[in-house]
Amino acid sequence: MKEKSSSSSSLNVVFGEMTDERDGQVYKTITIDGKATWMAENLNYAYLQPTSTLDSSSWCYENEPDSCTKYGRLYIWSAVMDSAGVFSDDTKGCGYYADEEKWYECPISSNVRGICPEHWHVPTAREFDLPLTFPYYDWTYYPNQLVYGRGYGFDILYAGYYDSMDDFFWAGGNDANLWFATEGSYKTAVSAGFPYLIDMGWVEPRGKYRKNEAYSLRCVKDEVEE
Repeated sequence: MKEKSSSSSSLNVVFGEMTDERDGQVYKTITIDGKATWMAENLNYAYLQPTSTLDSSSWCYENEPDSCTKYGRLYIWSAVMDSAGVFSDDTKGCGYYADEEKWYECPISSNVRGICPEHWHVPTAREFDLPLTFPYYDWTYYPNQLVYGRGYGFDILYAGYYDSMDDFFWAGGNDANLWFATEGSYKTAVSAGFPYLIDMGWVEPRGKYRKNEAYSLRCVKDEVEE
C-alpha cells in the first residue's frame, strides 16, 4: 500500500491507497492515529449475486455506471455480509428474513470479511466511533470535519440509496448511509445515516435500517501496516 503522511489536530493521519485484486480497482485509504486503516472511498465491487426475489444484490444509483464511478455501489445488507458465500462461509445465509421464526441470526465475530477485499473487513458500528469522533466533536449532535469533507480525508459521499422492496432510488447527492456488520433484528441491521448539511446541524448518525435497502460500504483493514 502506497502511503504519504499528513497530520491534523492532535492525531496523525496517514493517507495511502490499496488495490482490490479481484477487479483491479484502486481506493484511497486513511489511517487514523495508527489505530485503523479505512477506505476513504465507497466500495465499488460488482457483487451481482441474486436473492430469492431479486436478480442482483448491488446497484449503481439510478442504474447509471457513472454513479458507481463517482459514489461506489449500493448494497443490501446480505450482499455486504456475502450471504451467498462467495468469499467465505462464515456469514453464509445472513440477510433479510420476512418471518422471524425462520431467521438465521448472523454469527458475527471480529473481522467479518463479507464482500470486502482479502485482508479487509466490514466494520462494526463500534469501530466507526474512531473516525466519527475525530477531531473530537460531539458526534451525537454535530457532524464533524472528517466526515463532512472539510479537509481530513474520510469524506462521506452522498450516494443516496435504493429501496429494493419498492424498487426506487432516492436522495442521490443529498443523503448517505454506511452499512455495518452489526445486526439489529431479522429485518434490520445497523447503519450510519448522513443527511447533507452545509454547516453544523443536528444529526443522529447510527440507527437500525431495513436490510433490503441498499447503502454504501467502506471496509477496514484487518491490521495496520507497520
